[in-house]
Amino acid sequence: MKKILPKIILSGFFYVVFLMPLHCEDRIPFSKWPQAEPKLSGNITVLIATNIELACQGFCGASTDDFNKNIIWFPNIYEGTEFVNTNPGYGTVNRDINIVFFDKNWNVINIKSMKKNVGTATAPKKTYSAIEGIPQNISKLNFRVGHPSPFRIQEKEGKYFLILNN
Repeated sequence: MKKILPKIILSGFFYVVFLMPLHCEDRIPFSKWPQAEPKLSGNITVLIATNIELACQGFCGASTDDFNKNIIWFPNIYEGTEFVNTNPGYGTVNRDINIVFFDKNWNVINIKSMKKNVGTATAPKKTYSAIEGIPQNISKLNFRVGHPSPFRIQEKEGKYFLILNN
């Protein structure tokens, strides 16, 4: 069963990345995405990609202001999940971004950079979730490979909360 699951996820990813342009709806403004409370230092909002449509959209078509004020958390990301800065029908990702991969205990496994318009990144082993944002925001939040995340995100009754680590 363990060997089958990544193939299923990757085939689902193939559908999302390569066939989604045929099925895209309009871009959903970040103001309508689920968000974690409170905001992070520097007034950064953590948006939650709770479904495949939001995950597929990501920062595609985002404005400079959207990039500067937001990071996106992707819950339930697993080894082999591909992040791609191509246009799935929502617009291009016109800024370089970093992706922080976490294990199930919110330890930082890796931080990968993706170039605007053409970047790709693959989730490493033991990945449980990921956050993406422009390098400046990722740097401000002080993520370090091999160390715990400075915060966690917890869902309760459909709402998301930031739990800061002391």
